[in-house]
Amino acid sequence: MKRLLCVLLAVCSALVLGLTPSGYCAGPARTAFIASRNPSGDILSAFASRIASGCASFSYSFVMTSGSAQSGKLVGEGTLCFQGGAYHLQGNGLEVWCDGSSIWTADRTSKEVVIETVSEDVLVNPALILADISGHFSWEPVPRSGTFSSQSSQVFLLRPLSKSGVQSLELFFDSKGVELLGGRMLSADNVSATFFISGLTVSEFRDASFFTPPAFPAEWIVTDLR
Repeated sequence: MKRLLCVLLAVCSALVLGLTPSGYCAGPARTAFIASRNPSGDILSAFASRIASGCASFSYSFVMTSGSAQSGKLVGEGTLCFQGGAYHLQGNGLEVWCDGSSIWTADRTSKEVVIETVSEDVLVNPALILADISGHFSWEPVPRSGTFSSQSSQVFLLRPLSKSGVQSLELFFDSKGVELLGGRMLSADNVSATFFISGLTVSEFRDASFFTPPAFPAEWIVTDLR
């Protein structure tokens, strides 16, 4: 379950804020930086510019399968909020906070939380993809036509530039190339994931405290691995 959650976070990162460089200011300066990194002005760059000015939130659903026989299957849904290298996720009975340095994974049913240091693994730490999508993947600026969830779409195939935990990543936009519909990813250990994105909005930047959890009740089991 934890491994699949890591894949979930990585894919959502690449689907949304992975298209923008973290650590840069919002507004015209950041938009200009994005354009300079990808002067072709393709759909990915335009999408990145649109969401680069605040905190991006969306709802998601997904289907994951693992193993060549597709014997392991996980479905779920939830909400995700990203801002730079920080995020807050709720779904499948878990709630996760990341402030860019530490990750808190809480299971409210079992009243347990695990705290870990942010990893250098791109499949565990979304911030690594967030920081520089073009440093991890290459893609053709002109998409191909396709379908996604019975909708006409424009499809980008992203290929990893070096050996990593990701074999391939596809991003699907609507026929006008404006709205992100979702994506598909295949990991190096044969975990495949299809994600459906809805309700993507960009709001004002949130206070950093939003990405850290409140104090946990005394009866909770807290395992701090930092």
